[in-house]
Amino acid sequence: MIRPYRVTPGSDWIDYNGHLTEWAYARVFADGIDHALVELGFGPEYRDTERGTFYTVETHLRFLREIPPGVDLLAQTTVVGVDPKRLHFAEVLTPDGHDWEAATFESLLLHVDTDTTRVKPMPDWFLDRAGAERVDAPDWLGRSIRGV
Repeated sequence: MIRPYRVTPGSDWIDYNGHLTEWAYARVFADGIDHALVELGFGPEYRDTERGTFYTVETHLRFLREIPPGVDLLAQTTVVGVDPKRLHFAEVLTPDGHDWEAATFESLLLHVDTDTTRVKPMPDWFLDRAGAERVDAPDWLGRSIRGV
């Protein structure tokens, strides 16, 4: 299981409404995905030896509840889909010590050759490791914005 990413927001992460500002949610989720990738074996050594990296190509962020100042945050990242060239993550953000969800995040990444910047298959060992972490997709995954 991928361990949660934990962060203490800075005071500059709080907006004029007295709660966590929009960009801070995105930052926590992005850092949570980087953390999850390292947990799966992707890091500087991987980039050097495999000549591969991940590019995010699509995300969807849902704001569910305001996060007040002064709380640590946990981003729990799960693999909900994987194939040789794509990695699909779902993340849930909760204030540490609370049992409610503050936000959710969906992200699709492509595996890219660092020399050509073209999409290429992941090595089998990484694909197997990511696949072993795969869980069923939550019901909120894949929803789109419905405009007015």
